[in-house]
Amino acid sequence: MAIDKGLHTATGNMEHMLAQCSGVTVVLDCAADHSRLYRDYIESSFPWVVEFGLPDHFLIGIYIQPDISSLVSNIYFILFQFINITATLAWNYSDVFIVCISYYLTSILQGIYRKVIDNKAKYLSSSFWASVREDYNHASQLVRAVDDVISGAVFASFTINLFFICFQLYNLLSPMGGYENVIYLTYSMMFVLFRYLCVSLIAARVHTTSQSLAPALYDVPSTVYNVEVQRFLDQVHHDTLALSGLQFFYVTKSLVLTVAGSIFTYELVLLQYGG
Repeated sequence: MAIDKGLHTATGNMEHMLAQCSGVTVVLDCAADHSRLYRDYIESSFPWVVEFGLPDHFLIGIYIQPDISSLVSNIYFILFQFINITATLAWNYSDVFIVCISYYLTSILQGIYRKVIDNKAKYLSSSFWASVREDYNHASQLVRAVDDVISGAVFASFTINLFFICFQLYNLLSPMGGYENVIYLTYSMMFVLFRYLCVSLIAARVHTTSQSLAPALYDVPSTVYNVEVQRFLDQVHHDTLALSGLQFFYVTKSLVLTVAGSIFTYELVLLQYGG
C-alpha cells in the first residue's frame, strides 16, 4: 500500500509540473507582446478570472504605481499558484484516501474469507459458523458506515476522473501547440487513466472479496452443512457489499467496463461537435 501511495503521489507531481511547463510554453509561443507574459499566463491558466470580469489591476497591477506593481503581481501570482496547487493536492488526496480505505475494508473481509477457507473441511459445530456469520455482519455494518461517510468523495473522484479523461483525450486527438504540449497531454491522459483504474480496481476489491465467500461456503461438506451455513450463504448472496458514489452506483469490476463505454460515447460526441 505504501508503494501505491508513493507512486500515485510521484506521478501526480510529475503531471502537475508538466502541466505548468506546457502552459508556459503555450503562452511563450502565442504571445505577441512579451511584456504581457504574466497576464497571458494567468488568463490561460485561470480563465475564470477573465470570465468573472475582474479588473485588469487585479490580474497584474497594471494601474498600480510602477514601484509597487511588481510586488502586487508577485502577490497575485503566489495566490493563484496556491489555489492551483491546493486544488491539485486535494484531487490527488481524495483518490489516495479512497485507496487506503478500500485496502482497510478489504483486509477485514479477507480475514473472514481466510477463516472460512481454513475451516470449511473441518467438522465444526453450528456455533462456530454462527460466530463467523456475526463477524461478517459486523464487517458489513462497517462497510456501510464508511460508505455513508465517503460516498460523496467517491462520487466526486469518479466524476472528476471521468471528466479529465474525456477532456484530455479530446485535446490529445486535436492537439495544439508544440511538442511540449503533446508530451504533457499524452502523459496526463495516461496518468488520469492509470489513476482511475487504480482507484476503481482497488475499491472494487471490497465487493469482489465479499462475493468470494459464496464459493468457499459451497465447499462445506454436506456432513457439516447446517442452518448457520445456509443463512451465511443467503446473506452473502443478497447483500451488495461495496463502496458507492452517493448510492448512484456501486464500485465493482463491471463498473470499469461501463465507464469505458461511456468515455467512448462521450468522446464521439465531443469530436462530432468539436470537429
